[in-house]
Amino acid sequence: CEDVVNLQTLTYKIGNSYFPCAAEEFNQILKIIDNYDDSKKKKAIKKEIYRKFYSYYFKKFAKNFKFNLDDAWRNEYFDMMSEISKNFDMKMTGKDKNEIIALQNHDKKEVLKHVNKRNLKYKIKRLISIIKNRDIDWLKRIIYKNIFNDRKIKDNRIVFESFRGDFYTDSPKYIYEYLLEKYGKNYDYVWIMNDNKDIPGNPKTCKRFSLKYYYYMATAKYWVINRRQARRLKKRDEQIILSTWHGTPLKRLGLDLENIYYSSPKTKIIFYNTAKVWDYLVSPNRYTTNILRSAFGYEGEMLETGYPRNDILYNADDGKIEDIKSRLNIPKNKKVILYAPTFRDKSFESETIESELILNFDLNKLKDEISDEYVIIIRAHYYVSSKLDLTNYEGFAFDYSSYDDIAELYLISDILITDYSSVFFDFANLKRPILFYPYDLEEYNSVDRGFYIDIYNDLPGPLLFTTEEIIDSIKNIDSVKEEYSEKYDEFYDEFCSFEDGTASKRIVEKVWGSH
Repeated sequence: CEDVVNLQTLTYKIGNSYFPCAAEEFNQILKIIDNYDDSKKKKAIKKEIYRKFYSYYFKKFAKNFKFNLDDAWRNEYFDMMSEISKNFDMKMTGKDKNEIIALQNHDKKEVLKHVNKRNLKYKIKRLISIIKNRDIDWLKRIIYKNIFNDRKIKDNRIVFESFRGDFYTDSPKYIYEYLLEKYGKNYDYVWIMNDNKDIPGNPKTCKRFSLKYYYYMATAKYWVINRRQARRLKKRDEQIILSTWHGTPLKRLGLDLENIYYSSPKTKIIFYNTAKVWDYLVSPNRYTTNILRSAFGYEGEMLETGYPRNDILYNADDGKIEDIKSRLNIPKNKKVILYAPTFRDKSFESETIESELILNFDLNKLKDEISDEYVIIIRAHYYVSSKLDLTNYEGFAFDYSSYDDIAELYLISDILITDYSSVFFDFANLKRPILFYPYDLEEYNSVDRGFYIDIYNDLPGPLLFTTEEIIDSIKNIDSVKEEYSEKYDEFYDEFCSFEDGTASKRIVEKVWGSH
């Protein structure tokens, strides 16, 4: 069994529930037995070892005996466990005495009867607990596992989920709208949506982890997702998962993380097990292809088509831009700056805080210097934006942190200001100026997850560290564009190479063919 997630630290932990290979675990147990003889000196140690193996049988072996698809668990492994069990201390068997006797007698049929009986008792006990404690979530999971997963899969049903059901946005949105335009009602569309959203085509909707959610996830032929699917879900053999992911990686993720604070061995195994059932994974460039394969241990089919969410950046006309500006009440006679910082794990105690402390630049000074020509749209993390007070900047600063589709904000923006957010990879498709404001670069780089690219040398725009530098760059934006022209072209060629405005079309043709 190959240790794909490089978890040497788990290899010798007997009974670890996240062990990647059960057969290898059992073999390690056998090796431990072989290391001890029957000498009196080691008698106490050996007794303790067999006590542990007694526990291992009930916690692990019996489950593999019943459920593992590898017949070795019912043949050679069972033979070995039967021999081991002859050393168990029968004083501790209690109510399980008959099962252990059957195991010692190599009676597979009788052992299976006891295993089934214990399994049924556990399910009944769990169901009683659920009813008693009104644990509705667990009840829904049981219905999903034992009823919905036995229902027939509907070949024309497609479930879409974007950012865990919080937004109607990103690549799933654009794949859906292309399918809707191309095939109309040929498909049964379902959107996982935690709040009411105005979605074209009037698809079915349901909240994440509702009973309907489990029903649709169990019976849909296709899942279109942009994050990892919920671990409580089990993909059925006939189902197809299309993962669009949600951005070109800047910061290290998944199996590539070395800092245990950000990714424990358990988390890495979750990453790997989640991705290994995907049928398709979308990539916007070769750089991302290589990283996603490494970060997820993904060996499936990679669709190097570009991100569907970026199609709008190539296909929208001036009318579309004017329409978005009008809906967002952005003055048509002003240029637009989009400020989209990454979220920092800070704690704010008061309900509102001075905007400068949240944005980390002097918004008042920015207004005084550039408001005749520019307005600024702020796209921050919802936790930060909920504490942002822009009352004094009405008509200049607009908070659209909760706006569903950031691609539409890109489209109406003339300049992007960001720090460590990967938004600049997408914005670069527009070939418009990007200013980088990593005001805490040294601190962030030392404690965070680490970067895939060289922040100091690979970015297609200047690194700025003060409000004054931001203002100067905005006022002299033509000079900035000229200075970084060559580097921008190189960046575009490397990171936007698969984008051409037809990603949705190419993905639909690949996954759904000419249905």
